[in-house]
Amino acid sequence: MRAVCHFKRTTYGGFPALHLSNDVIELVLLPTIGGKIISIRHLPSAREWLSTNPHLPLRKPRYDASFVETYDSGGLDECFPAVAGGMHPTAPWRGIVIPDHGELWSQPWTVERIESSSARVALKMACHGVRFPYRFERTLTLSAGAPVITFDYQVTNLTTADMPFVWSLHPILRIETGMRLTLPRGVTTVRIDSATSDVFGETGTELPWPVVVEGVDLSRVPAAEFGQAVKFYTPPLAGGQPLETSLRTTDGQHGLTFRFHPDEITHVGLWLNYGGWSGCDSAPYFNLGLEPCIGGADDLETAHRRNEFALLEAKQTRHWSMEAIIN
Repeated sequence: MRAVCHFKRTTYGGFPALHLSNDVIELVLLPTIGGKIISIRHLPSAREWLSTNPHLPLRKPRYDASFVETYDSGGLDECFPAVAGGMHPTAPWRGIVIPDHGELWSQPWTVERIESSSARVALKMACHGVRFPYRFERTLTLSAGAPVITFDYQVTNLTTADMPFVWSLHPILRIETGMRLTLPRGVTTVRIDSATSDVFGETGTELPWPVVVEGVDLSRVPAAEFGQAVKFYTPPLAGGQPLETSLRTTDGQHGLTFRFHPDEITHVGLWLNYGGWSGCDSAPYFNLGLEPCIGGADDLETAHRRNEFALLEAKQTRHWSMEAIIN
């Protein structure tokens, strides 16, 4: 049978949804909930890669609410102009509050363009900042028979002032004990951005990867009884060729790989929640965030102080792209 692409409008959890597929990958997106991708499924194996939170149902977002307390429902979100809530560090926005997990997840996104044929389906969506004047665009593309989702981004600064930012993809992945986690080639250390205990050290501590402390090899997912949660960032990435970071099943047969160029996407963030934390007073979660990033900290002020942030110049547009390979 000839491989073909499909697009349809549907609903998910009572919200309008967009369904894209190509006989290898199936995506479900929620435009009114921050453009969230709620499902990425590998059709030949029927494996769902995105985790959903049984304690926090989908609900209409509210700007400036706590993402982790109320809206951390799972799936894949976009974080911009920072991941952590906090004060913007530079004029003319110095002291203005950046919401928890940024501004994008709480905005309804506009569907700008749909291209649909048997050979290709592409979906362009966009939204605007609230406290910070920018336009954020994302185009997702599937091609017939290919195990690849292409993510293309375009962000425009609508002001006459340079705008520092951090961007992070924020996919919360379903995990199983023994899964294999791989960081880009050349990464030999990671830095603690936050943690639920001092098992690994204090915030800012640099640790060897993957054996971060004696007897703990984080290239393999431990059991939920591990009872720790920690956020790491890689050092700034470099090189003239595309890099990859991936999560694979224990037997290596199936995986999710992000491929990107370090000139555009500068870091990888790792949110490893192995039975160590919940933001909504439920039992701790068992999931993982494998997060291509522009910037080296959740908090923009910290990233700015370390000079691990990016600059969206006045009245300029910045582009970046990556691929998610699902097999």
